[in-house]
Formats: sequence, structure tokens, C-alpha cells
Amino acid sequence: MVFRDLWLLAGPVLIGVGAGTGQPMITGIGVVVLIVGAASRLWARYLFRRVSARAELSEARAFQGEQVELRFEVENRKLLPLPWFDLRLTISDEIEVDGETPAAASAPGLSWLTRRGALGWYERRRWRLRISASERGQFQIGPTQIQSADLLGIFPRFWDSPAMTPFIAYPRVFALDDLGFPADRPMGEAKGRNRVFEDPLRIAGVRDYEPGDPLRRIDWKATARHGELQSRVYEPSAVQHLYVLLNIDTLEHSWEGYLKDELERTVSIAASLAVWATGRRYA
Repeated sequence: MVFRDLWLLAGPVLIGVGAGTGQPMITGIGVVVLIVGAASRLWARYLFRRVSARAELSEARAFQGEQVELRFEVENRKLLPLPWFDLRLTISDEIEVDGETPAAASAPGLSWLTRRGALGWYERRRWRLRISASERGQFQIGPTQIQSADLLGIFPRFWDSPAMTPFIAYPRVFALDDLGFPADRPMGEAKGRNRVFEDPLRIAGVRDYEPGDPLRRIDWKATARHGELQSRVYEPSAVQHLYVLLNIDTLEHSWEGYLKDELERTVSIAASLAVWATGRRYA
């Protein structure tokens, strides 16, 4: 940068040499150098004023392998253009881009989506991509870095937008018959004596108090009207409860680590059961 600033010193030196030696050509060259250097310096100084970059997703959550749309843009809201730009949008390595291979980033676990071009005054550039996650987890999109310079490229500048967009990928789910479970009764025959429960949010009426009724069942307004303790009667609600308990140990000892493929398969089976139960109104 110090070498580039010598442009601003070379102009007055040439002007002085030309004036001292009586050489108008050298003086003219010094004036041109001074004007070009000062204009380039000012251009670079205000290059990224009112410049913005933004990235957004059509869906912030998706299942593993499911594609969503990534939209990102850069906008210049001033008269001074960007003669050229080199944009780098940082994404996690686990994010796959349809039809494009991201460039390797300097930080481990991250890649770059790169775009190049020029940005005129009050111009906006937009890009749309289809992305998906190769693994489950939470991943990042952003920050964004843009490099540009003045018209002659004398004073390059970098600008960073720290904004990040999180992307959450749920485990891959399958139909239960694909996993070998019976599609109609994957949990087997559901038999039991306590299938009907009372729903405390649905009051059917009141009745006389019976010994053993809890205090929260007593309806004090009805008690005041009747002059005797009255207990609420709730409508029945047939609710089936399903608990999905997952053992994530894939080896005999936890300190041995884990087998990634086995763990992901187990998580997918548990997620598939949870999705199936949700669709059948299990609690």
C-alpha cells in the first residue's frame, strides 16, 4: 500500500522537475499522474459506500438431501460504480450446490461460492441456486467477502459482510415399510387397560364430590351455587403415547468413538418413527 501511495508523491515531484528544467512535457506528465493518482485514491476510499450483500433461503430447515433455494445478491446504491468485483460467499462443506462445485476456502470445513463481474451505479446483481445438505446438522451460509478496486486497479479494497444465514438439516426419513416395519402396525398390537384418559381442557359437567377427588378437580363456582362440593367431569380423550429412546453408542466403550454410518442409520430410523407417530396423532 505504501508503494501504491507513491503515485501521489510522484506527481508533485515530476511537476517540480519539469518546472525546474523548463520541460513542459514532464510537467504535464506530473499533472496527469497527480490527477489520476488522487482520483483513484478517492475512488477506492468510497468504493464500498452504500454497497450491501444479502443471502436468504426459501426454507431455513429441510431434511437431509432435500433441496431448497438459495438466493443471494449484491447491490450498489450510489453513483460510483464498481469496475469489477470478486465475490466470495462462505458455505459449510456439507452443503451441496446443484450443478456447481464450490471452491475450497482457507478455513477448514468451509467452501466458497464465487461470482465475478462489474456493478454499475444503482445496480443489483442476483443469483439463485438449489442447495441441499449431505449430512444432518446446522450449517452456515455467510459471511460474504467482496474484492474490488478503482478503475485502474491501483488501490484494491476488500469488504466483508458478517451476516450469516443458518441452515438446519434434519435426518433423512424413510417410510416404515422400507425399513422392514409392518406399515399398518409397526409397533405391534397395541393392547392395554388404560387407553382412555380424561382431557382437563374439555369440561363435560359437574358431579357431587367424592372422597379422593383432588382439589384441582373441585369447581368452586358450582359448589357455591349448590351449597355442596362439586367436582368437574372431563370428557374422555383416547391418546396414545409413544416414546422414542435412542442409544447412540455404536461401540462397546464410549471412549472408542463411534461408527458414523451406524449412528446416522440409527438416527434416521428414530426420526422415521417420530414422523410416522406424528402423522397418526401420537402424543
